[in-house]
Amino acid sequence: DIRECMSYRSNFSVRNIMTPATDLEMDEIRLPYAACIELLKLHIIRILQQSYHYKYSEAYAEWHKAKLVPDTRMYNLMMDIIKNSKYGGLPIWFNRNPTIAYGSILCMKVVGINMHYACSVNNLILPLIAGDYDGDTINIFLLLNEDVIMRSLICLNPVNAMVLSKNDGMFNNDVNLPTEALITLNSFHRTATPYSEAELKEIDFICSLKPEDEIDE
Repeated sequence: DIRECMSYRSNFSVRNIMTPATDLEMDEIRLPYAACIELLKLHIIRILQQSYHYKYSEAYAEWHKAKLVPDTRMYNLMMDIIKNSKYGGLPIWFNRNPTIAYGSILCMKVVGINMHYACSVNNLILPLIAGDYDGDTINIFLLLNEDVIMRSLICLNPVNAMVLSKNDGMFNNDVNLPTEALITLNSFHRTATPYSEAELKEIDFICSLKPEDEIDE
């Protein structure tokens, strides 16, 4: 069977599901803590050995403990690795089966960590992978080879390679806003009146509030 011949286990890989995020660019993604600590296992162990002078067995035990129970120090270590990436985030391959169309595999950048069990993505990539938020399984591979990373950023990154159509060189409508969003924006543009500076400050203040904050009447 061809499937058995071609299938194999991949190192530095995880599976996940998606949730929407409004604060991410089209090629950005946040992965869950559980996924990051698995993908960055060897990075973390190496840092513990070199910077904290752990023996390998001690570093592995520390990583394994943090894998079972989220640990603040491990979270900070992973965020440092992400922020120090020279690519603006950790480059990964982001894939939804079946891989039958250009866009089924995307080169994304990990820019943050979620403390729940789903990754967060921009809505604009959904048509490219023919995906939605009903539990689609996503395959994620951490990229380590610099040549593969550079080639992937050129031909698989949604910002660099998917905005213009490969068919006619025009705008790729697959990365356009959904029809509902376009209708809403058009209605807002036609009916909205400009906010005053005081109203804009009040809106910014309300948006910055957290659920536990109290508001004086």
